Amino acid sequence: MIASIGEYVGERSLELAERAIQYVRPIYGATGANGVDGLGSGVLIRRAAKRWVATVKHVLKHNSDTPFEEGTSMYVGMPDGSINTNLVQTQSSSLKGSV
Repeated sequence: MIASIGEYVGERSLELAERAIQYVRPIYGATGANGVDGLGSGVLIRRAAKRWVATVKHVLKHNSDTPFEEGTSMYVGMPDGSINTNLVQTQSSSLKGSV
């Protein structure tokens, strides 16, 4: 039986969302008293042995406002709901223009 276009798009959208959730992560920023606050989200990228998180400028700005010698102020959420508190180093993109 051929599904309607709406059914097909709905099913395909769910499949794609299930795949995307593996790579999209929440990004948190450190607050006072060892707390965290949601800043936005990022996409995990792996190339060779390096791992990257691509995100937007306002999320990266939160980390750049913290002196490097104090460590990072950004953390990545994990699929199990925990927060990865390992060092997140930021690097600005050389891309110019507005999105």
